[in-house]
Amino acid sequence: LKLIVGIGPVNEGKLNRHGVRTFAQIADWKKADIVEAERYLEFDGRIARESWVSQAKKLARDSAKVAKTKGRK
Repeated sequence: LKLIVGIGPVNEGKLNRHGVRTFAQIADWKKADIVEAERYLEFDGRIARESWVSQAKKLARDSAKVAKTKGRK
């Protein structure tokens, strides 16, 4: 998760404690999920400002491609 700009070790730990462990989970977040995450991460508007969901979508796609080819190019 630390590949997403704005997620460092502290925020990653908080996300993990709430069951968020993959890019795909963040990529699927809806508005209500973002509101809830911002509550327990203790910040307001940062997820949208830093485009966490769009970053996570790209990272999830890239991870899926690597898994599909098993690292081959």
